[in-house]
Amino acid sequence: MSDRRHSSWPHQQAPIADAAQVRLYRDNPETRAEIWWFAGAVLQRLTAIARRLSVSMPSDLLAGRYRILSPLGAGGMGEVFLAEDTRLERRVAVKMLPASVEADAVARERLRREALAAAALDHPFICKVYEIGDADGRVFIVMEYVEGDTLHARSRGALLPVRQIVDIAHELTQALDAAHRRGIVHRDLKPANVMLTPQGHVKVMDFGLAKQVVARPGPSGTGAGGAPDTQTH
Repeated sequence: MSDRRHSSWPHQQAPIADAAQVRLYRDNPETRAEIWWFAGAVLQRLTAIARRLSVSMPSDLLAGRYRILSPLGAGGMGEVFLAEDTRLERRVAVKMLPASVEADAVARERLRREALAAAALDHPFICKVYEIGDADGRVFIVMEYVEGDTLHARSRGALLPVRQIVDIAHELTQALDAAHRRGIVHRDLKPANVMLTPQGHVKVMDFGLAKQVVARPGPSGTGAGGAPDTQTH
């Protein structure tokens, strides 16, 4: 009776893979590649979920003004939260350093540089920075809350329409041109740092690696034609 009961369990009704399936996996490089790609995608998604669950949310009003509502994302160099600005009654995004690097002077300087670079730019296709602050020794920046998906997330599925690709490229060039005219080079432009709003417009994010560009004077002393030099601010 014991054997009959155990043989009825779902996981014992059939082997996980028969000999033909094993040979298909072993002999077909495309099948192996597809399985590894799928496993990698699942692992990446689980890692992102684990990071979001592990983010420690501030419980009180940040700087007596910003009420943290929920985590938006987390990475090695920043944690981003959806927050409510209780004074202006609007939603904002608050970016902080992870607890593991809060005391790192380089990380704090990078966050400060990101705030200064983005705050110097006022363009519809660049995420606005409203404030940089320090609450109980924890540096934070307050940014425009942008609804939508990253270009990375939007392009993982089906190919984007050609018309949309052209529109995205056009708006990206406008955003970068505005930054370059102010002497700011992003240096970390990638799909994960570009948001697409529900209306389909671009918002360039994360100026943490940006540098200020200063043109070297040309032969005439006017700077025209001079090679660019870079300084970090």
